[in-house]
Amino acid sequence: MEFTQNVSFITTIDTSVKAIMADGKIDKNDIPRIMLLITELITTNESRNRVTTEQLAESINSLFNYIMSHYRLFPEDEAQKAEFKQMFDVCVKLALFQPTINKAVKKCLGFC
Repeated sequence: MEFTQNVSFITTIDTSVKAIMADGKIDKNDIPRIMLLITELITTNESRNRVTTEQLAESINSLFNYIMSHYRLFPEDEAQKAEFKQMFDVCVKLALFQPTINKAVKKCLGFC
């Protein structure tokens, strides 16, 4: 878990998790905060060095496991666990899709 050495990012995680849990649950309303956290992890990794897709996937999975275990957020109900993991995975896909759109928009604007 490379990000655990980054004090600034750990502070961001803590702030985000507290905001997510302010209402006592994790639900679809928390998707923007989860996406921002994942996006920040991605940009933090990319700014330090070139990372492979596999390394990025490992960092994101480590982030999920860190949040769930450090803050003891694992629900006892297997359906709730699966639902949160699915929501987290969708956020990952959306966060990874975003840079592709930004590059396409920049290319389009470059032609104008």
